[in-house]
Amino acid sequence: MSIKEELLTIVVAALLLSWGYYCTRRPAKAAEAYNDDRKYPLSEGHIRFMGWTMLAWGLVCLYAAVVWIIEALLNADFYISGAVLIVVLLAIAIGVYTFLRKRRPSKPGLKNREEWVKSYLKQHPKAQPLEIIGAYNSHRELGEQWGYFSLREMKRLVAKIKSDELL
Repeated sequence: MSIKEELLTIVVAALLLSWGYYCTRRPAKAAEAYNDDRKYPLSEGHIRFMGWTMLAWGLVCLYAAVVWIIEALLNADFYISGAVLIVVLLAIAIGVYTFLRKRRPSKPGLKNREEWVKSYLKQHPKAQPLEIIGAYNSHRELGEQWGYFSLREMKRLVAKIKSDELL
């Protein structure tokens, strides 16, 4: 195999391992993202099984790439420039993965910032207004899309949501 095929195998292994880990650790979130507009939704159990399958295939791909690299090093067919290329491309792949992981889009199906606050309060019922503002502001795209909250607005909205829940 050539170095390009091995790099592709490593990238595929990284993608399989990361998505498999996500599906096994957070099957509810993965199911929510996967089932957004699907005709035949998958259950959390199916998502978890899919995650374990991806983890297994990711390990197989990683094993295949490592075996090839070790054989190439033992046969002295592997040049130092190839090793540098692998390290650089792996660093780029990790950087891209980290960048994409930090970009968390808003939840699908939410139409405005009030619905976002409602969904946040469902997950964190004891959250204080400043805590909610901090969580909202950590998603830069939400503020750009729907505007930012003032403390007064947040206090009013939290009071309204909690009073609506009591009715």
